[in-house]
Amino acid sequence: DPTLLQVNAGTGAAASNYEISVNRSAQSSRWESGSRAGGVFSGGDGLLRMTRPSDGRPFGLRVTAGMSLSSLASALNTVRDDQSSSAELQSTGTKASVINVNGQQRLILEGSSGAQSDFDVRFTPDAGMASAAFANMQAERDAEVAIKRNGVVLQDESRTPPDSVFRSANNTFNAVPGLTNVSFSIRRAVDAPADKPATLTVLTAADQDALKTQLRELVSQVNFTLSTLKTNQKKADNWNRKRHRSG
Repeated sequence: DPTLLQVNAGTGAAASNYEISVNRSAQSSRWESGSRAGGVFSGGDGLLRMTRPSDGRPFGLRVTAGMSLSSLASALNTVRDDQSSSAELQSTGTKASVINVNGQQRLILEGSSGAQSDFDVRFTPDAGMASAAFANMQAERDAEVAIKRNGVVLQDESRTPPDSVFRSANNTFNAVPGLTNVSFSIRRAVDAPADKPATLTVLTAADQDALKTQLRELVSQVNFTLSTLKTNQKKADNWNRKRHRSG
């Protein structure tokens, strides 16, 4: 099923039978503001702050009354942090955008995928203003898969204790023990029940077409070499005959 997994087998991959069970795909944390008629931020003057609990790194931006959501999204994506940080919001893996919902607009803040990419959003208004609400609409998480090779369950030896579940923050699995020169990526959203994962059987075997092509190239090179040797031998024979006659 190519809509579920993209699988790549490189040179040196062993001929095997792999059973890949996808429990869930990776996803990012997403925050949304309330819907705003006319697309104007209603929180007034204040500080919009985002913090990543994984490292405590903050990002803050001053917001002015009457600022449009589109202008706020553009500022979040391009303006440097007001809290003396040298990084822009996107350096944390987070992007701001605006969507339309039933004729009204919402500001969306979405981070990179993976369990370590979570972040909090808080708007602190200046005195006398009500706080503008942001809601966490989607939780961050890693992709999780289980793999059998020729019927044997593979273990993630990098974890203590070893685990039969492999995890990825970005849906790509490049260095799974037991999958030498075989990699794969989850291509669509999956959130399967624990007892009913999305399972796909993958077979790796010798690439016969590639072997045929390589053999044809080898035969062509050998024939070229033999033809060159034959031509050079004729030239050498002719040169020897001429030298013999002249002698």
